[in-house]
Amino acid sequence: MFFLFSCLALLASVARRHVVLMLLSLASALLLPTGVGAQSTPLPSLEKNVPLRAIDEPAVRNKFAAADEAFAAGLTEPAAGIYESLSRELPQSSPLYERALTNLASCLLERNDPVGAIKILEPLPISPARQIRLAIARAIRGIPMNGDELKAIPPAAISPSDLPWYNIAHGLLALSVGKADEAESHFVQAREYYVRGSQAYQRMHVRMLQYLAKIQLGSPLSAHDMELIRNDVTLNENNAHGFAFTKQLAIAHARNGRIADAVAVLRQQNTSPGERDETNLLIGFILPPDKREAREALYAVIDRKTFPAPELKLLAITRLASIPSAFKGMPQTVVEVSNEIFRKLSDTSETTTNDDVLAALNITCAKLKFAINDNSAAEQAANDVLLRTPNSEWCADALRILATCAWRKGAYRRAANFLAQLQKELPKIAEPRKAGMALVIADCLFLAARETSLSEDYASAGAAYASAPATPLTEGNILFMRVQCELLANKAESASAILAAARPSPTNTPDIHRSEWALVEWLRTHQRAPEAAVRLDAHLIAHPEMDVEFRVRFLWQRTLIAFASDKNESAARTTEELVNIVEKATSPGIIAQRNAILGKITLLRARAILPSNPAAAHTIFEELREKYPSAEAAAASYLVEGRARAAARNHREALRIFLAAYERYKGAAIPELANYAAWALYEAAGQQMALVPEETPISAIATFEKFVQEYPRHLNVDLARFRQADIYRLINHFDDAHLIYEELIRKLPENSPGRWRAEIGVADCHNAKAMTASSTSTARANDFASDLNKAIEAYARLFSLSEKIPDLRAEAGYKWCSALAARRPNPQDGGRTRETITREADEARMQVHSQLIRDEDSFARLGPTGRYWVCRTLRELATSYLERKEPQSFEKARNVYRLLDEYNRNTHGTPNQVLPFRDDTAHRVRARPINASSLPERS
Repeated sequence: MFFLFSCLALLASVARRHVVLMLLSLASALLLPTGVGAQSTPLPSLEKNVPLRAIDEPAVRNKFAAADEAFAAGLTEPAAGIYESLSRELPQSSPLYERALTNLASCLLERNDPVGAIKILEPLPISPARQIRLAIARAIRGIPMNGDELKAIPPAAISPSDLPWYNIAHGLLALSVGKADEAESHFVQAREYYVRGSQAYQRMHVRMLQYLAKIQLGSPLSAHDMELIRNDVTLNENNAHGFAFTKQLAIAHARNGRIADAVAVLRQQNTSPGERDETNLLIGFILPPDKREAREALYAVIDRKTFPAPELKLLAITRLASIPSAFKGMPQTVVEVSNEIFRKLSDTSETTTNDDVLAALNITCAKLKFAINDNSAAEQAANDVLLRTPNSEWCADALRILATCAWRKGAYRRAANFLAQLQKELPKIAEPRKAGMALVIADCLFLAARETSLSEDYASAGAAYASAPATPLTEGNILFMRVQCELLANKAESASAILAAARPSPTNTPDIHRSEWALVEWLRTHQRAPEAAVRLDAHLIAHPEMDVEFRVRFLWQRTLIAFASDKNESAARTTEELVNIVEKATSPGIIAQRNAILGKITLLRARAILPSNPAAAHTIFEELREKYPSAEAAAASYLVEGRARAAARNHREALRIFLAAYERYKGAAIPELANYAAWALYEAAGQQMALVPEETPISAIATFEKFVQEYPRHLNVDLARFRQADIYRLINHFDDAHLIYEELIRKLPENSPGRWRAEIGVADCHNAKAMTASSTSTARANDFASDLNKAIEAYARLFSLSEKIPDLRAEAGYKWCSALAARRPNPQDGGRTRETITREADEARMQVHSQLIRDEDSFARLGPTGRYWVCRTLRELATSYLERKEPQSFEKARNVYRLLDEYNRNTHGTPNQVLPFRDDTAHRVRARPINASSLPERS
């Protein structure tokens, strides 16, 4: 009703066109997604440190901008939702928390909910913004205003954005003591604060409050008042004042909740065509917005083709735009009503000749489609505004919609271009909003760079942040995002230079901490731990009064740096310091999650002690689970301890620990804890494999099957299937293994590494079946040839296709050559003899070697597995040469062994990596002097 009465009051001055037009400046809030740039989740993970309770900028900045613009546009419901969301996300110690709640109270005041506003405002600390709004809320509620309390607020303490509220409060105070002229003066000052085209709805909001105060602060009219109005209608029904008094009577009925009587009064009035349009407009405002009759009345206003006052059409369009929100909680109805209004407005836009009305129609169509996420139609309608009415005041709204639609689609660079046009469209925009828009443009460029990961795109984003106007509220955000851009472009030195030039201030110091932390994190994760340690210690010394949450974060980083530098004793000492700080901390951010933080610190301490004192570490693991049973770190401790036991070859104890974790966390209500049960079950199956022959391989197969059935979406499901098949193959259950490999081949994408691995498994099954075939049985001999040929074909194909995965190609190549060498002489098959089989296998080995080792750096590009298979291939080639009785065959073998020895001495391999057959190779190289090699040169 609050919105209704204020709009009806405005109709009294409908001839004042410039005032009415402001009602239609419903600027679209730039509702940009969150999470840009800042990386500040609330708790450090097991492997990476992240902030404890940092404010996520520019996400918070974007949310405030969206809410502020929505409120300025009269979209109080979405604005209130965003402010409420911010109040839940922000720590209570943050000044932004108070701002979010104060603005939420402002929204409730506009929606005529003074009780809700009072509940929010009263617990807040005393401040001018809080006192002013609390006075207004109490006045509307009918609570006598405390004039002395209001007057005690010094004007110098009022922020520019609170000045209109300050004047509204004084206006209401003057009305409450009967000083109408003084009240009007204050209301005029409040209205004049908002200029044409900027925050028009808030200008209207001043008139709402003024009108509400004039009708006895929202109380129903008495029977006597109603009788006076009826008398006025009767006395003036035949003169020019009759319609004005009829409107007053309808408004009085509506205010008293008698909507049907209000509509009946208006419909019974004999009016001129112009008054008929105003009557329909009033009916459209008085009736509940979810009534079809309300829409029909408003359609009648905009259907008029010849009408001298477009202001009424503009008001009807405004009301129609707000109607879909009345169907909240009914998404299908919202879409249907929005589409109905869209069609009606679209038809009207084709026949209207007034540019203001045309622009309002198109921008309202754009907003209707935007609200129901029909981005294509919203963009079309917004483009119509720019094309058909390029000089209208709605172009700014159109550009906002186009920018936000581009954002929704992930077209961030396009969104930045629209926002740059919007800057030019609003040359007189206030400096704070200009700075905010520049930051949003920089955010768009930053997200575009995240899509490409190109250094030059991060440089563009960094330049945009650097050129954005810095205010006390934004300078820290700009600094942090500039550092982020440099780090994401791998320019740590540039990031360091930006930080060196920053001068700490009360507003940017938290962002300096965040930026420094990000730089230290980058150095640590890029194997520059010593530099990270120096920077971290210098920063802690330079900021002894650092907030406890930041200090905890930096000390955690120090622990990780100590780990990276193999300084486990130092890491353990730092965890003890962390425990002392966290246990004594009074910060709300730490108190809210103290047990979770202490649990992870304790886990880190156990990991630091584990290499030097396993017994003490295992005791800490037990204490952790007992002291912090619901912490994620307690669940993680099972995996850490179990893997440590397994590394020490204590597989039986490792199996016990993994099974205990599975039993404890299976079916846990918290998804993170349930995930640990899945990992524990998978690890348990691996330990059962390691315990063979103490345990049967079938038990590991059964555990892997249980894992697959209970956790079908787990990351390791395919790997579990592979391990099942491998076990079946190793125990000669080739058909069972074959079925699993075929299942994986059907499931995995073509030409993917996993699919190739499954195809090698199928070939391995054929090869193994061939090797177990009896040579004494003709039937089995035929099976041998069939299976071996299938294996040879599969290995050869994989060797030719898997060039992008050298390790897998090396394995396929070795097995291809071995299968070729395993063939049996067959005089009926082209006269194949043992000699021809050996030569063909050796030629294949030479091919594998030449294709995998093209130059002296190629071997280094192979992984450990690939190097292993290449060495085996070369060793079998050397062995084959030794078995031949040909001239120079021994020298050929010697040269192959020399090549193997060269690899084993790490000339081309990874330092400190010992490849297979090292001792045997060195012995054979030294056996006798080396003559000229007949082995083809590596090319």
